[in-house]
Amino acid sequence: MQVCALALRLSVLAVSVAASCASDDHAKRAQRPVPEPTVVLDRPSVPPDQFNNREGRDLGPLHNVLRVTDRLFSGNSPESDAAFAELQALGVKTIISVDGGRPLVDRAAAYGMRYVHIPVGYDGIDGQTQVLIARAYRDLPGPVYLHCHHGRHRGPAAAASAAVILGEMTPEQGVALLKAAKTSPNYPGLYECVSSISPEFRDFVDRAPPADSLPSVATVSGLVANMVGIDFCFENLGHVKKANWAVPKDHPDLVPAAEAGRLADHYRVLMDDPECGSISAEFVALLRRSWEEAQALEDAIVAKKGAEHLDALFAAVDQSCRDCHNSYRNVKRKK
Repeated sequence: MQVCALALRLSVLAVSVAASCASDDHAKRAQRPVPEPTVVLDRPSVPPDQFNNREGRDLGPLHNVLRVTDRLFSGNSPESDAAFAELQALGVKTIISVDGGRPLVDRAAAYGMRYVHIPVGYDGIDGQTQVLIARAYRDLPGPVYLHCHHGRHRGPAAAASAAVILGEMTPEQGVALLKAAKTSPNYPGLYECVSSISPEFRDFVDRAPPADSLPSVATVSGLVANMVGIDFCFENLGHVKKANWAVPKDHPDLVPAAEAGRLADHYRVLMDDPECGSISAEFVALLRRSWEEAQALEDAIVAKKGAEHLDALFAAVDQSCRDCHNSYRNVKRKK
C-alpha cells in the first residue's frame, strides 16, 4: 500500500506540473462574449428529488441520469440547447466531461455553466485522473453534471470514483452505482477502478492542480495520432476475432468491448478535428460512417451477439477504412 501511495503521489505531482503549464483557457473564455440561450425552462422535466442513484431516468433529451450524491449527477452528453436548458433548470453550475469528444463549451456558457474536460478510457481510470476529477467535483460550483458519451460506462465510473475518494460513498456503493447505470461487466477496468479505491486517495486531492486551472477543452491527439490509435485497435480486435470474440489467451490484457469502444472514440474525435474538417465534407462523412459501424460493433459485443454477427460488423468497419484509404490515403491529393 505504501508503494501504491508513493506511485500515486508522483503521478499527481507530474500532472500538476503539466496542468499548470497547459491551461490558460479560463482567461480566454472570460474575454469572449457570452452567447445567449435559445431555450428557457421554468423547471426541469423531472424534479430533482425524483432522481436517485439506483435507477437512471430521462431528463428531456438527456438519458440515464442518476443522482450520484446531493450535488452530483451523471448521464449522457448534452448535445443540444434543450439538453443544456434541462441542466440549467436542474440548477447545474459545472459540467465535467470524461468523454473524448470536444465539449460544447460556448453553449454551456450560454446557460451559465462552465466545462471541465478530463477524457478517460474504457479500460479504467488511473489514480491521478481519479484525483483530478474528485478535486473538480469538490471545488467547483455545484450541482455538478458528469458525463461520458452514452452515460452508461465511463461517466458513472468517474462519478462513483470521485464520490468514493471524497468519502461520500463506499467502494461497494460505488460498484452498486455502476450496476444501476447499467455499466457493462465487459469493462472490468471501470469496475476495478472504483472497487480498489483506498482511503489514501483522499490525501492527494489537495495536491492536485487547482480545479479552476483545469481545461474546458483538453488537448486530444490529432489526425496522425488518432490514426495510429485506430491501427492498434484494429490489430487488437483482430486478435479478439481469432479468439471467437473472447479474451485471447495470448493477449489476456485485451477487453473486446473496450477495444471496440476505443476504436469508436478515435473516429468520433476525428469527426470534430479541424484538420479533418479542412480536408473535405466527404472525408468527415466517411469518418462518421466508420464511427457508426464501430459503435455498432461495441454495442453488439456488449449485447453478447454471436460470432457471425460480430464478424460481419467488424468487416463493415474494415471496409469503411478501405474506402476512406482508397480516396484519401492511397492517392496523391491536390494541395
